[in-house]
Amino acid sequence: MTGLNYVTRRGAIYVWRRRLPACVSQTSYLQISLRTPRFSTAKILANLVNAAFATCISGMKSQRITQAEAQRFLSDLVVQQLEKIEEERYYEPDAPSPKDWRQRYLNERARAVAARLVAARGGAADLFPEDVADLKKEGFSERDIDNVRNEVAVLKAEITTQTYKDESQTMAETALGRPDCDTFALRKVGMLRLLAEAEALERSDRRSANTVSTVWETATRKLPEPQAALEPLRAETNKRYSAEMTSIVADYIAGRDRAVDDLAEQKKITKDVTQQRAILSQFAEATKVEKLTDLRQEDLYYYVSVLERLPKIYRKNAEDQARTLEEILERAEELPADQIGLAPATINRNVTALQGFLKFAKSRGTKPAEELDLSSLRKPCGDNERSARLAFSEDDMAKITSHPVWTGCQSSVRRNEKGAMIITDGLYWGPIVASLSGTRREEIMGMTLDEVDLTHKHPHLHIRKNRNRRLKNAASERLVPLHEALAQLGFHDYVADLKARGEVDLFPELKPQNENGSFGDVFYGKWKQITDSQLGERAQRRTFHSFRHRFISVLRHDTDVPKELVQDLVGHKHQDETDGRYRKMIDFRDQILEKLAPVVNQVPADAWLNTVK
Repeated sequence: MTGLNYVTRRGAIYVWRRRLPACVSQTSYLQISLRTPRFSTAKILANLVNAAFATCISGMKSQRITQAEAQRFLSDLVVQQLEKIEEERYYEPDAPSPKDWRQRYLNERARAVAARLVAARGGAADLFPEDVADLKKEGFSERDIDNVRNEVAVLKAEITTQTYKDESQTMAETALGRPDCDTFALRKVGMLRLLAEAEALERSDRRSANTVSTVWETATRKLPEPQAALEPLRAETNKRYSAEMTSIVADYIAGRDRAVDDLAEQKKITKDVTQQRAILSQFAEATKVEKLTDLRQEDLYYYVSVLERLPKIYRKNAEDQARTLEEILERAEELPADQIGLAPATINRNVTALQGFLKFAKSRGTKPAEELDLSSLRKPCGDNERSARLAFSEDDMAKITSHPVWTGCQSSVRRNEKGAMIITDGLYWGPIVASLSGTRREEIMGMTLDEVDLTHKHPHLHIRKNRNRRLKNAASERLVPLHEALAQLGFHDYVADLKARGEVDLFPELKPQNENGSFGDVFYGKWKQITDSQLGERAQRRTFHSFRHRFISVLRHDTDVPKELVQDLVGHKHQDETDGRYRKMIDFRDQILEKLAPVVNQVPADAWLNTVK
């Protein structure tokens, strides 16, 4: 009776229960009931039951992926990853500069490191201080380490998606002959996939490796055991994923729609997902291509022609939203020529979205019917397109500053009507600060008070990522001295008052009411009314960005102001690698502010000083 817990005997029925090993999560006990003749001894019965238990446990243990199976599986995955890398590099465009080429190399290196970390630690992966120290010893810069950290976050989100789990299940079934993997086996397959990606990226080092020869060497390496079990994996490569456009789009969107803790980053992701889904839905409706394997160059060309024939403004009301694309095109035939055709920049944006989608499909083995050329579909931007957002002229500035917002309005809800009330809020201060600092709309509207330093010798803005908004790029984090006119206009008093009240945001009344909104969006509706009323038709090509355009134009036409200082002020990326890498503004705050303060004060503030009392 060793190992069994005798429960009871009722007549000819003997019942035993035995606790199973802790590794078995499905049940805690296995119960066996046997009808036996009265003359059967308990010892004989116990032997039979123990044999049954042994068979059961043996079957459960056999679900574990052995080391030999893992080695075969990993070797084959590495070959596939190397082939994928070779194909992607074969078709990728030439890097426009050594700096761009190097960035590709650094991105791949960061991905490889991140893949190994997530493979080892799963959802708990993170860069510990020891990891950072090791990376620094290997020559990783702070920016490189940040790239690794970002890739770790992306991979952690990716491995939790149902798509990733389904792919792992399919691989386990085809390559390992395991149609019903448990949680542990799927976790092992996922780890091996990450290790294969890391190994392939490391072997195909852009600096020196020959990917083709690496693939050959990997494929011909002698393995511990025959690879017969891997043949189904190769045979089913093109059958793992559906070629249906709807399926690929769903997977592509799911991959981009990841959840992050950073609220500002989450808003950015949500906006991107919404835009990508709309573009791909429009593409499918226009071309009616159901399978990506049927897609041809002529379909892409036709789609662009549809964009060129659409009304400039469409589907902005319920009636138009109910129309099909064909019905909208028919309506467009009745419109004047100047109301038809999307802007070249919009068409190019949609082409770029298609390029990303097709790259995703190709990365998992689903290819169009023929080689596609998207570069030929892009539209050149003429002078009008490049000048779409013109700088404000002196006359424009005079008209804007004479609006009731700055000269006196009726009330908080009647800001466009002349009166005796001055309300100093985001609508009042936002345009003033932007025009005298060159900041972007969201940079100034979503600013927090801890980004405004009034205690320094040179009061300044430290524009950086915060909980309200992200920055456009790495160069956007910068120091901007406050124009001396802002103190005269009362901005410093405004900031001090907000801090005394315990506020967090520079313009708290602009806080969006929904999680997908932005401070700039709340501001825009009121600002648009100002430009429309003050500038008339000129408002069509002048937006809030025109303040920034004016700021840059004034300084660039001043021959005494070095170009690199203007770039530092407005957050433009330096083309020279030496300036871009070693011009650390935050580390040398005092020196940088000393140089930038006189430059900012070169921008005229007369329009505001003459109006605001």
